[in-house]
Amino acid sequence: MDMNTLREDAQLLHEQVAPHLSDDQADDYDVDALETLFDSYVNTYRVPRNAAFDSVRNHVLKEADVDTEAFWASLRGGDQGTTEEPLPLSECTTDGAWVTVRAKIVELWDPREDSIHQVGLVGDESGRMKFVAWTKSNPPVLEEDTTYTFKDVVVDEYDGNYSLKINSRSEIIEHARDSPEAIGTVGTMTTVYEGVFVAIQSQSGLIKRCTDPECTRVIQQGECSEHGPNEGEFDLRIKGVLDDGESVQECLFTAGMTEVVTGIDLDGDGDGVGRARPHCG
Repeated sequence: MDMNTLREDAQLLHEQVAPHLSDDQADDYDVDALETLFDSYVNTYRVPRNAAFDSVRNHVLKEADVDTEAFWASLRGGDQGTTEEPLPLSECTTDGAWVTVRAKIVELWDPREDSIHQVGLVGDESGRMKFVAWTKSNPPVLEEDTTYTFKDVVVDEYDGNYSLKINSRSEIIEHARDSPEAIGTVGTMTTVYEGVFVAIQSQSGLIKRCTDPECTRVIQQGECSEHGPNEGEFDLRIKGVLDDGESVQECLFTAGMTEVVTGIDLDGDGDGVGRARPHCG
């Protein structure tokens, strides 16, 4: 694929994201920088050409900490909008996408923050997914074992896991339990993907996580993004990219699978300080 096409994609993406960047971010995401990023995805990581634009755009939105709700709202009526028909939860895998889903409230959890109205698990025939409803959005109270159609909810990705965010633009329609729309048996999500490791992403290997028992965020520069300064606890993971020759798939190996794949395990001494060491057979 010639560079002119990548250049055109870079120009289009720049037009979309530039209004949402701060002044000190402008040079980091100018057309030249975006073209280099497209080239890396397509020619180094071998992301399929027809998937590269969404992949690069999602990367930029996350790295630049762009308000995704405002971003997608600005494109409504353009190339990005909510799905008209309910999308199976198993297909809600595009970070920042606006979707419509029909799902049953499987489980409700106790919110840890006043800013969260409700949090829990929703499910349909294809699988289950976490959801969060923000207090500031003034959503209705959802009940367990009840099916709802959620319009204009946003898919969010964190650490390889996807969730749904209910926002101020979301519309929620309740369905009677004996109605045709009601979800019966909720499925689980299992995917098998075989391919070759073509890249190991940053923040892989030996990492530190927040010591708060309810937080799993990675410590960066001695701080948790939610709980501030934190010494952290050691953990192992691999964030990688698999390629089967036709498509690529990002994957996350937790500590147990990382130990199996690499032959390295996580051990600790008497002071609770973790260290990675090779497996001894």
